[in-house]
Amino acid sequence: MSARPQILMRRGAVVVALAFSLAACTSSPATPLGSTSASSSVPGAPSATPTSASGFDVATENAKPGNPGWQLRAVAPTGHMLEGYADRTSVLAGQPFGIYLSATAASVSVVAVRIGWYGGAQGRIIWRSGPVPTRVQSAPVADPGTRAYSAKWSRSTVVDTTGWPEGDYYLRLDGRDGAHFYIPITVRSASVVGRVVLMNANLTWEAYNTWGGRSLYLGDGGGFSSRSYAVSFDRPYQAGGRGLFASFEFSVVAAAERLGVRLAYETDIDVATLPELLAGAVGLISPGHDEYWTVAQRQAVEHARDAGTNLAFLGANISYWRVRLASTRLGLNRTEVAYKGSSRDPISGATTTSRFRDWPDPHPEELMTGQRYECYPVRGAFVVREPGFFLFAGSGATRGQAFPGLIGVEIDRPYPISTTPRPLQVPALSPVQCKGVNTYSGFTYYTTKSGAGVISVGTMNWVRALGGATVRYGMNSAVDRFVVTVSSNIFRAISTPHLGVTHPAVDELQSLQLSATNTTGVG
Repeated sequence: MSARPQILMRRGAVVVALAFSLAACTSSPATPLGSTSASSSVPGAPSATPTSASGFDVATENAKPGNPGWQLRAVAPTGHMLEGYADRTSVLAGQPFGIYLSATAASVSVVAVRIGWYGGAQGRIIWRSGPVPTRVQSAPVADPGTRAYSAKWSRSTVVDTTGWPEGDYYLRLDGRDGAHFYIPITVRSASVVGRVVLMNANLTWEAYNTWGGRSLYLGDGGGFSSRSYAVSFDRPYQAGGRGLFASFEFSVVAAAERLGVRLAYETDIDVATLPELLAGAVGLISPGHDEYWTVAQRQAVEHARDAGTNLAFLGANISYWRVRLASTRLGLNRTEVAYKGSSRDPISGATTTSRFRDWPDPHPEELMTGQRYECYPVRGAFVVREPGFFLFAGSGATRGQAFPGLIGVEIDRPYPISTTPRPLQVPALSPVQCKGVNTYSGFTYYTTKSGAGVISVGTMNWVRALGGATVRYGMNSAVDRFVVTVSSNIFRAISTPHLGVTHPAVDELQSLQLSATNTTGVG
């Protein structure tokens, strides 16, 4: 996304907070600040050593009782009363990680909740700490070269994840003065063989993170010209710490776990830094807002596809900006660099931080997703072309049926150009207007020689609808039912080896007579 980022931030802002029931959870003391225990060593790079709990199964985990007392609800902002961040984006079960807290209260308690289905409770409390001593820590510090803000705080405690089941988590921080804050963490899977990888979009979360005063879009005072050229993971997330996970990934986790899909949990940084991580994965899910990728991540996902891994892209504007990773005082891969243009970036070549479609090493997004990023902002109806398409089974959709509000706020479109994979099928094509130009949003499916099937929904509102955000975006209950049904079909489909053999795509792009000229995809 490029133009008017403040509007997207407003529309996509997370307006929910997490409230957890602490019943039926175990308690263990946190490691105090300054501990010299062996577990206090927290390296910066993800480990490939398979130390996660053995025998993990999504269905077995979700058969355990959740904590129905917690829910997503709006709360008043707490300013800087309580904030925190972790020094790892992901760990294997049994690996420790440090958390860095700043609070007006003398102590804080920490609750770890695993996100899932759990009979509708959508979360299970795994652990909570005893009181962790806290204090108000220093103000944000900006790097003079990249303008990136970070919080150079002292570590408050170390969290031991021994016995934690793999999955996506929130740590809830509870201050004795009533303040709350959240820290996302992924307990990643040691093996993805035969499983569907749920790939958290941490790079995109951080790109939009304005904590301290700047993001890759906004600078001090809100101006784009004073934005940062890099962003640091050594700081809390905005919106009470919830970041973009709540609005673009939470509902995907809950829906997939409800079906019992054999999931594996990894972040985009894991995929980027562990080259063989995706070997043997049957499928991969890219969530609703997955805009920022490294070259290594892109190569890993395309290599997996070419080895037969199915892909599902549940958003739009995917793999648009090319970024690279750098280190901080807390370890490797803690800085995301994005100058957004080869003329600004001091490093030239394949890792220059421009758009993937741009010089000096163009590798446009449609080569992987099947569609090219088209436009922002857009709002429109999703229109069905082929109701008999296998992913629409059970939806009751009819030819030409329109589902209001499902298209937006950014869209992708199939293009009849040489970089679009073939055969490409377009079972839904939705006419919209963006910036005064008539264009389309596509729902596409292509298959590969390796037997992989690649699905792209072409709209960022898809995951919002899956999470029930229908009224806010002009949707209705029919949209909700359609998206839930089709998403369930998608999850089952990408769990099927050789999907592209079972359901080969029908090449129909040329018959649609779409323009090959990119008129609105200004990025």
